[in-house]
Amino acid sequence: MKKLLLLPLIAINLLATAQTTTIPDANFEQALINLGYDSLIDGGVLTANINTVLTLDVSYKGISDLTGIEDFTASSYLFCQGNQLTNIDVSQNINLISLDCRYNQLTTLDVSQNTALTDLGCGHNQLTTLDVSQNTTLDLLFCDENQLICLNVANGNNSNFTSFYATVNPNLSCIEVDDVTYSNNNWSNIDPQTTFSSNCNNPCLPSSINVKTLNTFELYPNPTASTITLNSLQLGDEVSVYNTLGQRVYNSQVIAVTLSINLSELGNNGIYFVRVNDISERVLLSSGY
Repeated sequence: MKKLLLLPLIAINLLATAQTTTIPDANFEQALINLGYDSLIDGGVLTANINTVLTLDVSYKGISDLTGIEDFTASSYLFCQGNQLTNIDVSQNINLISLDCRYNQLTTLDVSQNTALTDLGCGHNQLTTLDVSQNTTLDLLFCDENQLICLNVANGNNSNFTSFYATVNPNLSCIEVDDVTYSNNNWSNIDPQTTFSSNCNNPCLPSSINVKTLNTFELYPNPTASTITLNSLQLGDEVSVYNTLGQRVYNSQVIAVTLSINLSELGNNGIYFVRVNDISERVLLSSGY
């Protein structure tokens, strides 16, 4: 007699959760829906729908928060002008070649990670500082109509610039460049009070470092959770600390070869710039920590 062997049937339900990107701004998500990358305003979009997009144009869409842009990792062109943005994080968008964020309300813009960038339009905002010295291929810059107090354009590629506009920045007195003569001869779109220099001695500009004298003392740790120490200073030197708005929040005359500064007492967490001058006011160090 044949026996019927009954084996239990075990149903395994494998749930695969697709990765999503958070899109908190409804206007941004609606723009993505209009472009065919999303279908429903629910605060998110499938990451797989956006991480291969090469060009994204969300201009004039009433967007105030561009959170989610970090997952457009393949994008080479980003156009987000004419919105209500107060900040934008493009540190993950390392393939960007062109960024147009004009006509917003940006107060800060960090493009130090966007080393492939050739075109940058950030005019008509509220920027106080702008440093493009790390963008070694940049050749077009529109930073007009801001509140700039420091601008570093010394990227080693100034002679290849096709366009440069920095007008209507009434508080900008100095622009750091590769070659003063070249800039004077080729860049006329600056305000009357603004001049070009190879070293603006500006605390906002990390490039203003005299390496020879920098080696005569030490600064550590960097980064820090609270306190930094400057060692092997010269008596009479002046040490100042500035925030990213260019405001001096600490100043001291050196009375000992070692100086400790508690940055946590100076304000909010973030980036600070330490500047050391010798007695003759020559800048020994101007760098961010």
